[in-house]
Amino acid sequence: MTSTTLLFPLDTLKTRWQTGQPSPKNPREMYRGFAPAVSYSAFGMALWVVSRNALERTIPDYEGPMQHWKHFVCGGIAGLCVQLPTFPFDTLKKRLQSAQVARGVLGEVRELLREGGPMRFYSGFWVKCGFVALNGAVFNTVFVACRKLLRGGYDIT
Repeated sequence: MTSTTLLFPLDTLKTRWQTGQPSPKNPREMYRGFAPAVSYSAFGMALWVVSRNALERTIPDYEGPMQHWKHFVCGGIAGLCVQLPTFPFDTLKKRLQSAQVARGVLGEVRELLREGGPMRFYSGFWVKCGFVALNGAVFNTVFVACRKLLRGGYDIT
């Protein structure tokens, strides 16, 4: 939540500029979409860690050159597990950040439902799934390798 709170104005600027919108004029506009962003971030990270840890404990360890693939797969699958329940928060956040007319969260939810029903919240879902799966896979692989190195598990000589 701290990271989202501190970095959210930069994300708003990026989103506004990507969509050809002018920069926000006041702090209230800078934080439009903050509630869905915090929900996405906090819930998503907690779900990723729980999923990743469960997979790491379930899938057996391998020795040799295949040992890193386990961590790559665990991180990627955990990333995919997060997207189904959290992606609507991301859609809502982006819409609120780039809206020309200021609506509240519930107003934007009603508008999205009017535009396409519940599936409207999942526009772009598969692209985000690919991104998050690869991001989670790389992150987990590097995380496990660094943790092992710091604990003295790798001989770097």
